Amino acid sequence: MSQITDERSFLVLNGAHLKKMATPEEIAVAVGVDPELAERTLALAVANGWVMDMQGKFLLLPDGTAVLQAYYRSAYQEVRADPRLVAWYDRFERLNQQFIKHVTNWQAADGDDGVQAKLLKTVERLTR
Repeated sequence: MSQITDERSFLVLNGAHLKKMATPEEIAVAVGVDPELAERTLALAVANGWVMDMQGKFLLLPDGTAVLQAYYRSAYQEVRADPRLVAWYDRFERLNQQFIKHVTNWQAADGDDGVQAKLLKTVERLTR
């Protein structure tokens, strides 16, 4: 398995990962690259077995996810070691878990004001 060698390819493959099944144009808009670059990167990724072309929509495969994560770990190793980022991320994860729980409860609650109030309170904490 080869690897990602540049940031723009990482952006395109990360866009494919985040969008799940998307066209090159949708991925390009999402990650801020030229659509032609997205097309070339995705074609190479298909040839490497990292991405599947499903009638013009692209889906990242497990090998592509592994390559994407390897690039991420290498490229962002220093940033990820910064204690300020680690502290921020830990706080974010706690709030995000609460947020996901409250959104799930809200979706199942059929308009319950108490459930909605908990969701809004969590959103307010996330946006500070």
